[in-house]
Amino acid sequence: MRIEIGVDEAVRLARAVQPLPPMVLAVRPTADGGAVEVDLDPTRVPGLSAAKRIGAALAGRVTVTARWLGYADGDASLALTAQARGITVGRLLNALADTIGAALAANGLPRDLVELRPTDDGLRLVAHVQAAVGAKASGGVVRSADLAGGRITAEVEVGDVRLH
Repeated sequence: MRIEIGVDEAVRLARAVQPLPPMVLAVRPTADGGAVEVDLDPTRVPGLSAAKRIGAALAGRVTVTARWLGYADGDASLALTAQARGITVGRLLNALADTIGAALAANGLPRDLVELRPTDDGLRLVAHVQAAVGAKASGGVVRSADLAGGRITAEVEVGDVRLH
């Protein structure tokens, strides 16, 4: 089965299920459609110390760009960069790891379904897509996934699906 959805449509569906975290101001595909940009208010990241909150306020709006790298062995990989007022602010992304884990747990998923891994080129987000599917249902296998032209596509093999 082929599943295809635009980034904007996916965001609307996500909002229909529950509000996006308060720190998320906007989500959109990039002009080339091979990445997603997320505008964040860093002052609204949960758990920041007072000093980090002051630094976040000085940084202002942060735009995180997640550029698609590929899908293999059940995992989607994206290269992450973060900019605030034209300055790279990658350290903020590490602060988001706990927030992402908490959001996953609040939706009945394991906290470790998304990993942030440092690389020589910056930070890489690895989303364990097949593990996420397996946490909610058995009998489905995500064979491929892609982000291109502002659209997310996946090829899914559907067997005897059972929801958990």
